Amino acid sequence: MTLTAAPAAPPRRSRRFAALSVFAGLTVCGAVVGALDSKYADLARQMRARVPDARLHLLPDAGHAIHLEQPGELARILLDA
Repeated sequence: MTLTAAPAAPPRRSRRFAALSVFAGLTVCGAVVGALDSKYADLARQMRARVPDARLHLLPDAGHAIHLEQPGELARILLDA
C-alpha cells in the first residue's frame, strides 16, 4: 500500500479573501464592525466594496466583541436597519 500526502490547503489568508467573491451577487448586505479590530474592519471594507448598496458601520471604540463593548450602539444600528 502506498500512502500519499493530501494536497496542502491554501494559506488561510487567501481562502478568506477568496470567499469575498460570494458578496458580488448580493443585493442587500450590512456589517457592524469594531474599528479597533483591524482584521475584521479590513474584511468588512472589502465586502462593502463588492456590494453596491451595502452598509458598513465601524464603531470607533469597539474591537471584536461589539455586543459587549458597545451593546447600545449595536442595538441602535440593528433596530434602524
